[in-house]
Amino acid sequence: MLAALAGVIAVQSMLTGCGKETVDYNVNDSSDKTNVSDNGNTSGGGNIRNRLSVPASINKDLDTGNSGLDSIAISCEEVLVPETDNMVICYMKAVNGTNEDKKRIAEAVFEKEKGIYLYDYETKTKEDIQKEIDNYNSILNDSNIAGNDEYIANIKVNILELEKKLITAPDSYEAAGNYSANAFRGTVNDIPYVLNVEWNEEQAPSARGYRVYYSAFSTLDVRPCEGAVEGYIGAISTDYETGENVNQGTMTEEEAGEIAIQFLNKVGIPNVELTQSDDLLWWYYDSSYEEIASEYDGYFLQLIKTINGVPVYSEEMLEDNYLKTNDIWLKFPKEKYIVIVYDGRVIEADWEQVFGTEEKKEPAELLSFDKILERANEEIAKYFEKYPTKYSNVKFNEVKLTYQIVSDGNNGYKYIPVWAFSQKEENAYSENPNATKHLVMINAIDGTAIDLIDEAKKLGCYIEGQPVG
Repeated sequence: MLAALAGVIAVQSMLTGCGKETVDYNVNDSSDKTNVSDNGNTSGGGNIRNRLSVPASINKDLDTGNSGLDSIAISCEEVLVPETDNMVICYMKAVNGTNEDKKRIAEAVFEKEKGIYLYDYETKTKEDIQKEIDNYNSILNDSNIAGNDEYIANIKVNILELEKKLITAPDSYEAAGNYSANAFRGTVNDIPYVLNVEWNEEQAPSARGYRVYYSAFSTLDVRPCEGAVEGYIGAISTDYETGENVNQGTMTEEEAGEIAIQFLNKVGIPNVELTQSDDLLWWYYDSSYEEIASEYDGYFLQLIKTINGVPVYSEEMLEDNYLKTNDIWLKFPKEKYIVIVYDGRVIEADWEQVFGTEEKKEPAELLSFDKILERANEEIAKYFEKYPTKYSNVKFNEVKLTYQIVSDGNNGYKYIPVWAFSQKEENAYSENPNATKHLVMINAIDGTAIDLIDEAKKLGCYIEGQPVG
């Protein structure tokens, strides 16, 4: 399978304010951060920004109440509002996890007419084993490994083990049958691919669903490189070492994004939006494991579910020492998808699918932003009174209108509009360089603070770590 050597290094700027002590609503900000469209609406909010009277930026001290905190403040240069005219309540249906679902996904990604087969990592056909033996023999004949006696000995041992397996290996793979297995193989453009569809049946209800991984078996099958015996792919959003980030692909980022969206639609995931794109980097190594090439070609894409075109909240809710008592991880279901596109096609995809179809939508009447701040002034202090933080001061540097998944009170799920107040700071241990340190979500409909810890427990996605101390 394709080997992803590097994760995405996303460069995102932290939103910080100017630190004023009094309220400073900069509604008519003339900076580059907010533009005015032809119809007079500020960009980043459509009509809803004007209708809710949302300012471009905000600096405000909040009441600390009985929280024990020295200060609670908002210092945000840009209040983030989606491009939409309205928000809704969207009720979701969890996936059932049947063998038919696996079949549907497999038939969507493979060339069905060429066969779909069971895949067992320990069982390979005579043809595939012989290919491995031939590959090892070609390495033994490579002058680059001359003198590396230990490496040569290991290769010979591997060849002997493969030759033993060759004797009893089947001539062909077993057909997928009723799709009760979790791993399948098929072909796309005559290149072998593998699909893993694992149903998280034993996990809590909200964590159930499919963990899907789709990939070509070999980097070299997809994009060969002369002299290479190993290849890896990854995404880096900065220049690799001293080389220039020059994408050799003929696709544009927009074209790659459309291919990814079509792929996800095909496997039953509609209503997604491209949120991040990085150039795809390929590394190649010869038989002595010296790097012989590194080239950008294709795109490493991240997409997210949308409700009426508005992305849902998907950031990691890892609260580093958030509570005085324990580290916690609020593992809410993420409808976030990674798709790698090269040469006009998807060569790898990775996602979790917890929810299936949208059952129904109801219009949501949102409070004005002034009312939200009025309620937040009281609700946020109460939140930290119930869940004390080990920190003395809280300063929210990001405020955005988005959607959050919660229980609907009837063993179901729904996305509701929320204002996410978050404090972000650099964290070297997170994939996101601006990790969330504090997060409070205010229900955009009634202004109450959403009890994220209680919701996580209801949905079965609350993970408690080691005691702080």
